[in-house]
Formats: sequence, C-alpha cells, structure tokens
Amino acid sequence: MLAAGTRGVQPEVRDRGPDPGGDDRVSADWIAQLMKAGREEFTIPPPSEDPRANGAGTSYDVYGYQLLGPLLGEGEHSSHFLNHVGTDMLWFEQEYAEDNNGRLPWDDVIRPEPRGPQSHAGVPTPRWTRLDYTEGWDDDDPSGMDPMGGLMEGIGSNPEAAREFFTNETVYAPGEEPQLPRVDYLLHDRDWPTSFTWQGGQDTTTYPNAMNHLGDAFEAATTGEGADERSVDIVEEIVSSTYGQMPSGEDAPRFSEEDILDPRVRESLSNVVGHYMPSVHTGLDATNPNPGVDTSDGSVFNDARFNTNGDERATLLMLAELSKDDAGREILTGYNNAQTFEELLHEMDGIDDPSQITLDTESLIGTQVHGAIDFGANSHAAEEALAADENYNQNVDEAVSVSAGLLKDTKFGSAPGVGTLVDLVSAEIAEANHQDSRGELNSELGAIFADNKDVRATLVRDAIWRSIPPDQLPEGMDGTEDLNNLSGADQAAYDSWLEDNDWGDRMSDVSNRAKTDYGPAVRDAEATLEAYGR
Repeated sequence: MLAAGTRGVQPEVRDRGPDPGGDDRVSADWIAQLMKAGREEFTIPPPSEDPRANGAGTSYDVYGYQLLGPLLGEGEHSSHFLNHVGTDMLWFEQEYAEDNNGRLPWDDVIRPEPRGPQSHAGVPTPRWTRLDYTEGWDDDDPSGMDPMGGLMEGIGSNPEAAREFFTNETVYAPGEEPQLPRVDYLLHDRDWPTSFTWQGGQDTTTYPNAMNHLGDAFEAATTGEGADERSVDIVEEIVSSTYGQMPSGEDAPRFSEEDILDPRVRESLSNVVGHYMPSVHTGLDATNPNPGVDTSDGSVFNDARFNTNGDERATLLMLAELSKDDAGREILTGYNNAQTFEELLHEMDGIDDPSQITLDTESLIGTQVHGAIDFGANSHAAEEALAADENYNQNVDEAVSVSAGLLKDTKFGSAPGVGTLVDLVSAEIAEANHQDSRGELNSELGAIFADNKDVRATLVRDAIWRSIPPDQLPEGMDGTEDLNNLSGADQAAYDSWLEDNDWGDRMSDVSNRAKTDYGPAVRDAEATLEAYGR
C-alpha cells in the first residue's frame, strides 16, 4: 500500500511546486511529514518473550525510520520516493554518528537500566526486538532493527533507484577522479549493526546483518536493466575505494591475513566485477596503458577504467580479494574464461596462415587475471573447501573442452558476437546451473568454471581449432569436435595431424606456451599484493 500510494508522486521542479497529491497518490507534504517522523522516536510495548515484560519490563523506543525500513523492501516503490526517503535516512544516521562518537541511532534506541546484569561495566547493552516480519521470523530472517537493510532491499529491486542513490552525492577534487562518498561509506566505513533476541537476559540468536542487501543494491545499480555511465562510475568507485582500504605501513598485515571486503558482499561484487570483465581485460592490456572509452556500442561493461597510468594493482587486488570467497572465485573464473575465449576467437578471425598466430596478448591477460584469482583463493581457507570437492577437481584435471559447452550453438568458423560468451556465462551463473548445492560443477559447462594451467592451454587450443580452414583439418573432422573426447578413429587422425600439419604444430606450440604462463602469473600476483604497503 505504501508503494502504491507514493509511486505517482512527482518530484518538485522549478516551474512546478510540491505535488499536492490526488486520488491515486499522497502529497509531497505527506512524504515530508513521513521523513520528519522517521527521525522521531516511538514507543512500542515489549514483546511477550522479552524477559523484562512480566511486570518489570520497559517499553521499546525505536525511530520512525526503523518502523519504515521493512516496508521499503516491499512493493514496487518509485525511484523518487526511495531516494527522497533514503537520502534523509542516510543523512540522519550520519549526523547522529558525528555527534555520538560514531554510533548509529539504531544502536542507541533501546535503553535498559545503566547498571545491572544487562550492562557491561555500567555501559547499557542494547536489547533488540523484531521489527521486520516481511520475510518471516526465523533465525535466518533479518530483524529489521537496521532500516538501511530495507532501503538496500528496495533499491536492489529497482536499478534506476540504485543508480540514482549511489551517485546523488559526488565529490570533485582538482586533479582527481570524481568520488562517490555513499559507495565508500556503505561499503567500507559504515558499521553495520548485528541484532539479537534476548531470553533470560542473554543474547540467544544473532540475526542476519542488513549488509546482506548491500551487495544486491550494487548489482542492481551496475548490471541491472538500463545500466549506464552512472553504473560505470559506481563500479570504478567500488574498485578504487577498495584499493584505498589496502593496509600500509611497516606493521600492516599481509593480504592473506586481512579481510579488506566484508565476506557478506564478496559474492555479489564478484557478479558485478564479472560483468565488467571486458573492462578488466582492457585495463590490463600492457600494449594500451590508457585506453579510451567507446560509448557507441550500447554496452557499458567495457567502459570502466580501473587502472591509472598502467598501475594494475587496484584491479588485481579486487580480483584476489573477491576470490577469497569460493563462489566468488568460481564466478570470476567463469567470466574470465569466457572473455578470454571470446578475445582469442576474435583475434583468430581472418587468419589463414598458421605462422600469423601469436595470441600472446589475449592469452597473457587472461592468465594474469587467472593468477590474481588463484592467489586470492589460495590465500584463504575457502581453498580448502575447493580442494576437497571431488567433482571440481575431476573437471579441472580433465580440462574438459570449453568450446563444447560455450559454442554448441555458434556457427563454425565465425567469431561470436561481442559479449556473447560473457552473456552466456552470466545467464548460467544467474540460474546456478553450473553447480549443485555444494558448489560442485556439472559436466557440460564444468571447464568454463574450472581454473588451472591446463584450462588456459585448452582455451587457446580450442580457439585455434575452431578457426582452422576446413581443408586444413584432419580427414573426417570438421572443427566442432570436443578434442578431449574424440573417438578412436578421430583420435588417431588428430594425433597424426598434430605432427604433420603446420596448423597442428602451431596450435601445439601456442597452447603449450599458455600453460607455462600460469605459474609466473600466480607468483606475480603474490609478489604484487601479499606484502603491498610494507
């Protein structure tokens, strides 16, 4: 009902005053009064399960925004309403924190007696109740005490609202890129409070932190329908602000010892960075250290620029940090393999002489990304879970042909359209068809989510194989075969062809070179990041 009543309210502009409302909508003044009430405290009775409710209990004081928060995540709110209310909520908590030693208003709303069994050294301990019943009331449902969760949930289902919210404040400084302080604040600076239920005077259940919805909001803003240059600005701010969090100084912890990003947002941000993998590859191209931006292609995913004057550390840090999460590692690997394969196929397009094949730049960029991903995974305990996954290891060891899954619907001999393979991986990740509930990979697309030196060689080999002129292929073969699963006759013809044909000889040389690049790429990432800042 709140969404329906506020959706049609028109923003105030110069030649039109505040919306007076109508039969189908509330007035602008009604929303202003709602925001005013959001900053005020309201008293609600203690729930029956509160240990203080039997005669000795006190009522709960909460802010209006805490009562409003759960409703912001429900229904189809307009971008105008979410941003109008959300901006004031954000300003209110920041103003409050500035006046109260960094504490958020949502931390201080419930005040037990200053001394006694529910306090620590005379400091009141907040006692929480549940305000949000929109998603349920089990232990794994947010309690709603932090209204920022409801706001993030709301803009997470409205990409335009998310883009507007994260870019509404922009800071400009001479000689520096514009900064988006809301991104930095919510991702790095804000202390996202955790809420509890109380029984017998002790906290018994910890509810999900509202930060779980922040990642969804970032995904909506950067990859959702209508992604535009604001989306690019948000992604660039995510990467640059994360790089700014890298510890430095003689006593700084090593990369593997520090969580630079909260683990709760790693998977969502892996989806974000994965979508912008074309930008990652463009930025790591040493042959073009300051690439321009082509805004005419209708896609923004190659418009982000993460490196300045060839400094690649911000990009490598982001990849490695996200890969500390096992799902993040798999997501980024899939996008990287798809982007690498697509670039290799486009590089092969039009080559009719095997001596012209190099593929060095495309292969090395993909391997460099791969090295950062693997370094991040190897530095974290998540790697132990991956190593124990038999299905994962089986697919990695077999190095299943990438082309079998990715190019089954692509016309032989032609490079796929720009973004085709990345879009395929994106859809596969969204549907989670690449893994079961334990994160194990399936057999069809297993290789595109697998990551080791053999897969790097397979990407190069398959790109060349699909681009060889038909009259240069082994007898009886047409270039669409899965080279890892050939029949006996085809295998014999293929083995002989590798030795006797110039295309086969060149394909072996180039793919083997890609395999040897893997180890140095991982070591380079470690050398760049592990002790950075010391």
